[in-house]
This record gives sequence, structure tokens and C-alpha cells, in this order.
Amino acid sequence: MSEFAQWQASERDRVEAERRAWVGYEAPRDDEIDSLDGEVAFLEDFALAPNSKRTMTYPQKRFQRWLIKERITPGKGGFTDDQLRRYVADLSRDDAINRFSVVKTYMSYGPRYYCQKNMLQWRPIKERPRVQEVLTALRRRLKDKQSNQKQAVTVEMLRKMRAHVDLGNHKDLCIYTAVLVGFFCLRRKANLGHRTAHEAQTAARQKATATTSRRPKEDVGVLTRDAVSRDKEGRICLTLKGTKTIQFGQRQLRLYVPKMPPGDPICPATILQLYMAVTGDRPAGEALFGYWTEGGPGKTQQWKHLTHRVLVKGIKDLIKAIGEDPTKFAGHSLRRGGATFAFSEAGLHQITIKALGDWVSDAFLAYCEVQDTLRVAGAQAMALAAQQSRTTGTASRRPLL
Repeated sequence: MSEFAQWQASERDRVEAERRAWVGYEAPRDDEIDSLDGEVAFLEDFALAPNSKRTMTYPQKRFQRWLIKERITPGKGGFTDDQLRRYVADLSRDDAINRFSVVKTYMSYGPRYYCQKNMLQWRPIKERPRVQEVLTALRRRLKDKQSNQKQAVTVEMLRKMRAHVDLGNHKDLCIYTAVLVGFFCLRRKANLGHRTAHEAQTAARQKATATTSRRPKEDVGVLTRDAVSRDKEGRICLTLKGTKTIQFGQRQLRLYVPKMPPGDPICPATILQLYMAVTGDRPAGEALFGYWTEGGPGKTQQWKHLTHRVLVKGIKDLIKAIGEDPTKFAGHSLRRGGATFAFSEAGLHQITIKALGDWVSDAFLAYCEVQDTLRVAGAQAMALAAQQSRTTGTASRRPLL
């Protein structure tokens, strides 16, 4: 290196040293670099919501087992069209897959996520016409399979259920209150109770250590007792700070519990008020729904949080008690039934239903089922318009239903 080149290098080093000194930069030590790597791993663990983690786990494992079975080791270019077509064919043989939405989930959390995680190139399915071809064929095939989509609960069913509910029994009162809140407030099963008893205990521990733990609180959207309040007019409100669609605290969801005339046995506001009074000794921050077990001889009462399993079993028991097939109903039947009732019977606009149910997409339209009352009204409106056009020569305009 010439003397001039050495001077240039030393001058660059001097200028860089002055710049670092001016901004207060110090070179990191090895232990600091290690701690940053640990911080990255810590943050990666919370990139997805708990439910998303559970949803993607099995598709990931299934795809990796398929790679081992087929002895496929992808290169930097990712997967070829032929390999993805073969994977679609493998999904087609799986009897457990009976909906095309499940196929899309397996394709997303299988090959796409594998490429993303291993820094391989991924070309979207929409740019692969040969893969789209077999996916379309599989979609046509799946339409003939029996769907496991559950039916909607109706108001008539809720009224029949009331005859089989003992409001003096803590468990009956808890489940029926959750059913009414889920139906009339269009709530998801995840808002009414924890997935498991272990999850409820974990949530309680997280709340107790919220000020000392660095771990972000994994708000799964379960209603808590302090989420119930009254406004200036005395109406009961539910406030949700975290749901499936509110994962970063960007807003709050405020819902009003419908109040019916006095004496109506399915008034959700009245039943919720009764439940809150019966369980008034519970802490404000714990899950809203729970019940005391019945203590027998030599046994003491225990407080149990409402879980998905207990809620679904309670719904099915009530469905069976009113003479319906319990296999056709589940926890989502409440949300689906509430949306259908709001659209077909209450006459709410679709935008209002979307806001009440806190949908961010148009997926709620699948729940806005047209009942026979609207079908009959539509047929009568067309008959009337035809009759008017016969007598006057032109049909008068009528507002859209």
C-alpha cells in the first residue's frame, strides 16, 4: 500500500472515530451481542397470538412429515410446482379435511411458512397456474363432503331452553348467562371462557405478575368482571380491550347488553345482573364467567372458571333437552345465531352487524342467513309490484329490503 493510500485509510478511521464519539456510540461487547440475540428470540416467541400458534402447529408438523416421507430437501429456490401439486394430492387423501378453507390453512402454514422460516424463495400460489389447477379440482371435490359447519341457535330455542335452566344452580346460571351474552352480543366462544382450566390459571398468574414480568400479557379476549359497567342511562355495557381482531391495544370494543321489558325470561341484561349479584364476591379482574361446584358430604365448594368444554357441553345439553340434535350445534352457534337474528328478524343493517360482531372482513356475511320471513316478504313484494304494473302499466318503486 502506498503512503497516500495509508493516509487515506487513517483519515477515514479518524473521521469515523469522531462521528462515533459525537453520537456517543460504543462498540458492543460480545456479551451484549449475545443478549441481543436472546432478545430477538424472546420477541419472536410473541410474534403470533396464542390461538394462531395452536392453529399453525399441526399444519407445520404435517408438512414436515410429508417432506421426510417424500425425501424432499428444498433448495434456495423453494418448492417446485410439481412438489406442491403432490402435496395437494396428499391433502386430498386426508379424510379429516372436509373444507377448502382447511386446505388453504395447510398450504399457508405448510410450504409457505416453511420457506419463510428457512429463508427460501416462495412464489405465491396465484403465480402458479398448475398448482391452482389441482387446488380448484380439490375444491370441487370437497363440496360433496359433509360439512361440519354448525347450525345457528334461534330465539325460539333460547325460550325453550329457559324451562330447563335452574337459576338457583350456580353452574346452570353461569352457562345460561354466557349463552345469552354470546347470542345477543355476537360474542365468540373465546370471549366467554378460557380454552382450558390451565389457561385460566396462567391468565391469573400473568395478571398477578404484570408489573414485574417482561413477558407481554397474552390477552386472549376473555371477558372479565371489571369489563361489565353501566353508562349514565343505567344500561349495562361490556368493554373488551383485547380480542381476535384487537391484538395490540389499538382500540376498545364497547357493547351494550340488550334490555327487554320486565318479565321476559330471556332478557340478557336481567340474567347478567342476577349472575353478577350471585357471584359478587369474586375479584374484579378475573374471568367473568365461572361457578361454584356443589359441595357434597365431606366436600367443600370450589370455584371453577367456565371453559370451552364446559360451555359447549352445556349448550349441547340444553339443545338435547328441547328436542334438537346436539351434534349440529356448538359454541359458534351463538355468534352465528345472533348475527342471523340481527339481520333477518331485527332488521339491522349489515354494517351495524359487522360493527357489533367486531368483524374486520366481510366473513360475517356468511352468518347473515335469510330466514323464511324475509323470503316470504320478498316474494310478496314481487307479487305486489307485478300486480301494480298490470293495473298501472308501470311498477312503482319500493325501498330495497
